[in-house]
Amino acid sequence: MTKKLLGKLGRSDAPVDWEEFDKLCALQCPLSEIAGWYMVSEETIRRRVKEERSMTFEEYYALKRGHGKIALRRAQFNMALKNPTMAIWLGKNWLEQTDKWESKSHTTVDPQISMLLKDTIQELIALKKSK
Repeated sequence: MTKKLLGKLGRSDAPVDWEEFDKLCALQCPLSEIAGWYMVSEETIRRRVKEERSMTFEEYYALKRGHGKIALRRAQFNMALKNPTMAIWLGKNWLEQTDKWESKSHTTVDPQISMLLKDTIQELIALKKSK
C-alpha cells in the first residue's frame, strides 16, 4: 500500500487527496496521526486546510468527523438488532428508558390523622348511601 504524500523530501505543496483526508477525519484520527500519515508537520496540515478549504483544521475536522460518528451510530443500531443487551443499553442511554415501573413512597401518617381520615371517609360513604 502506498500513501499519497503531501510533500516529498521537504516539499509540502503537493496536491492533497481530500477524499482520503476526509476518511482519516471520519475515523477520528487526531491531527498528529493525519500529519504522520502524510509525513508532514501538523502545521503543514493546518496551513493546507486553511488555504484549500478556507477554514481552520478544527472546523474542517468537526465537519468531516461527523460522518464517522454517523457510521458508528449505524453500526450500533445494527448491533442492537442482533444483541438484546445493546438494545437495552441504547434505550436507556439514548431514549431515556428505565427499568423502573413505579415509584413507591414511604411516608408515615400520624395515627390520629389516620383515624380522623378513616372516620371522615366512613361518614362520606354513609351520606352517599342515605341519598
